[in-house]
Amino acid sequence: MVIIGKTKVKEALDAYPQLKAVLMNMSPKFTKLNNPLFFKTIARWATFNDVAKMGKMAVCQILHALNKEIGSEAELLNQFPNCIDEIELEREHDSDSSPARFSTIIPFDTRTREDYFLPDMVNQIKKLKKGEALKNIAEFDPIPLKKMIESMGYSYFTKEINADLYETYIFNEGEQPETRKTISETGKIPVVIQSATPVTYPIILRLIESEKIKQTFEISELKVWKETEKHLGWIVNDKADISFSALMSSAKMYNKGKEIKMPAMVVWDNFKILTRGYKANSFNDLKGHKIYTPLFKNAPPAAVTHYLMKKTGYNPEDFEFVFGEPFGRPEEMKACFVSGNCDTVILREPEASFALFEAGEDAHASIDYGKLWSELHPGSGNLPNAGLLFSAVFAKKHPEQASLFMEELKIATEWVQQNPVEAGKLSAKAMGVSAEEVTFFLSRAALEYKKSTDVQNELQVYLEVLKEEEVLKAEDIQKTLGLFNW
Repeated sequence: MVIIGKTKVKEALDAYPQLKAVLMNMSPKFTKLNNPLFFKTIARWATFNDVAKMGKMAVCQILHALNKEIGSEAELLNQFPNCIDEIELEREHDSDSSPARFSTIIPFDTRTREDYFLPDMVNQIKKLKKGEALKNIAEFDPIPLKKMIESMGYSYFTKEINADLYETYIFNEGEQPETRKTISETGKIPVVIQSATPVTYPIILRLIESEKIKQTFEISELKVWKETEKHLGWIVNDKADISFSALMSSAKMYNKGKEIKMPAMVVWDNFKILTRGYKANSFNDLKGHKIYTPLFKNAPPAAVTHYLMKKTGYNPEDFEFVFGEPFGRPEEMKACFVSGNCDTVILREPEASFALFEAGEDAHASIDYGKLWSELHPGSGNLPNAGLLFSAVFAKKHPEQASLFMEELKIATEWVQQNPVEAGKLSAKAMGVSAEEVTFFLSRAALEYKKSTDVQNELQVYLEVLKEEEVLKAEDIQKTLGLFNW
């Protein structure tokens, strides 16, 4: 692999983790790669061209250092022989460099935020009126974030206050995205479908084979995001009609005024603790082991684990949770486990099953969350994780077709449950693994279609746990239940 200016930082660090140290030694700016929030919101979208601008360095200087470390500097010189010279960095284009033009400026300070602030930021951007601006205050120039802002149809400019303080003003110039057609030339309803996780891929692929779906809908776009936060902008910006989304993120958006409906749940008990080289029969067996955990402390994987520990007589402070290097994604946790570098991980499906499949006989699925949950909450069912999400615009304009979609989703989910081998063959290529791995995943995953109104008690219990663990903070649980009314 040769690293060039367009290479994503995530791609390079995934392939060569040692490059993080090289970058950090090049500039104090790059020490922020150790900050989980920085990595989640910025570095994962950034190219090395972006990194050069953020560090105020020549991109060639960075590329030569990185390629030298991995032994591909000669290849870089072959492809870009002039890249040995220092070059002047381009200045970022400013739409208007005067904050005085705005009648209202809404501050949004990310410097001390330790939570997943992106949905909140996107929601506030979406509410901006003409003459208003959101002022994002950060320790770095959020260049990749600006690309997302542009894709949403908004403008921005950034002021560098000092080396560690940047103010980015985000505003609406008044140009609105073109309204998508509600009926195609064939008389079908155009829809954009997306999923925040590959766990639902087998169901979606079966669903779009339905003759009723083909006759009713014209699927304009089908997206499955590997980096789940990217799907939020599509929901908030009304770019997606139908989403398969986590209950937690949907609840947050609904409480902030986004008109969405979650009429059905399809993913349950999605968190797994895997151990390698030993079998853990209780949380006590995890003591002394580092528990590698995706996302961050105030996210469902860690929060639900803490809750179950406390309710079964354990203190989470007695356990060592590690949130990745520098930030844990499910695919990173899986790779760490399969390589043998991590002996204890929390994973979601399908990564949990894929990790067990690849790791071999000394890998174990330890601690049954679903069993503990049902013992603590008799009659409350299983742990609800993700479901079907409609934009309110789509649901209001096409109620009969939305109901049809739900009916076909139920049929597709049941087919996947009953035909794991066929479902494995159907979705293996799209998921990038073998059919046997998908079949193994489907034999373990808790995929079941249930109308939200039929399991409202289960949903309320789960939301209250998230509130108790401060995953949901200002959210009103009773208000959130309106999300499920259909």
